[in-house]
Amino acid sequence: MSIIYKYQNIYKQLKQDIDQGRYTADFPLPPQEQLADKYDTSRMTIKKALALLSNDGLIYSNQGSGTFIRKSFDASNKELLPLAAPKGATNSHAGNQIKSKTLQFSARLPYENEQESLGITANEPVYEIQRVRYVDNRVYSFEQTVMPTSIAVIDQKVLEGSIYDYLQDNAGITLKGARRTVYASHADKTVAAALKIQTGDATLVIEQTAFSQTGQPFEHSLSYFLPDSSKFYIDININ
Repeated sequence: MSIIYKYQNIYKQLKQDIDQGRYTADFPLPPQEQLADKYDTSRMTIKKALALLSNDGLIYSNQGSGTFIRKSFDASNKELLPLAAPKGATNSHAGNQIKSKTLQFSARLPYENEQESLGITANEPVYEIQRVRYVDNRVYSFEQTVMPTSIAVIDQKVLEGSIYDYLQDNAGITLKGARRTVYASHADKTVAAALKIQTGDATLVIEQTAFSQTGQPFEHSLSYFLPDSSKFYIDININ
């Protein structure tokens, strides 16, 4: 089951307006207050929708001038995904149907490397989550995630949608940053079975430690991607 949040619907509508030329690079987008009135919602919801557009590389902000559409944006390129936006599949593919299949969900004591990554002790239990993510019914990634159980009560229902959105809406934990390491790896039996490939096949791996608005690490994850169907980009802006 795919859970759709209001900001994702607004993102889709704004993106459609950009694709159809209703907004152009020559003029700034309407102010957030005006967009909030138009969509009968809060500025926070509009900010989240605009963040998705920014993650897509569609828009950028100039302090004091407003938010603009990038002139170089190629609306036909749907393959590139933002490497600098650790938001998860629900947000990186907000215009698509996202589903999750949970392969493992349990609680245990953390391993030594997890204690170091999450800044916790050996006696603080963690959730261990393994999920396959599907985009439009096609295998997209295999995620192995560890989170301290103290951050929130998480159940199978939560795992069907965006964990980040759930934590923000129910635990007051907002993803504010992450350290990402990207590398190639050969699939072991677990990864191969999840991605429906052969053991030893090449995969693209993103290892991530996510940080909340207080600077506290709350997630350590390994996400495995198929090399022939995943492309990532990073925008570099020099002020």
